[in-house]
Amino acid sequence: MNHSDTELTSTKVLEFLTIANEFARITEEAATYPGEHVKSFLQRILPLLYLKASLLPDVEPSDPEQNERFVTEETWENCLNRYREIFGEEDSYWDIEDSCSDEPEPVKRSLAEDLADIYQETKDFVQLYQKPLTASRENAVASCKLYFEEQWGVKALRAASRIHHILHFVHHA
Repeated sequence: MNHSDTELTSTKVLEFLTIANEFARITEEAATYPGEHVKSFLQRILPLLYLKASLLPDVEPSDPEQNERFVTEETWENCLNRYREIFGEEDSYWDIEDSCSDEPEPVKRSLAEDLADIYQETKDFVQLYQKPLTASRENAVASCKLYFEEQWGVKALRAASRIHHILHFVHHA
């Protein structure tokens, strides 16, 4: 077993795999649960997903051609619509775009869109990691870490913050 194989089966990767798989599973089954159950689940799993993704090792894929995407546009749209139904009018929210400007601009965001994007990245990771090739696992870890750092990590934080607000301020107002 080379160094890369050790990293690919480390506790950090396997814990992230477990949490990513659970997030994907609940997202796919969200319509079968009461909305409050889904919101409570998301409140708990999003910070874990963020934490475990931040601990993924740096892996250099030996064969970048083995990288694959699995979530189709149709699957992403179905996920988006499920979350829009769950959150209803609570889906849209305002956020301040973090830019280098002295005058940050407010941006209207969609919680369902953020969650669908996170689903796409985590589901693609799970699917690719489960292939029996070392190169597939290398690509799964490397891609997920890159997309976490560049895109979905901040979406997970925003979504967790928004869900916290919905659960503890909107419903208690």
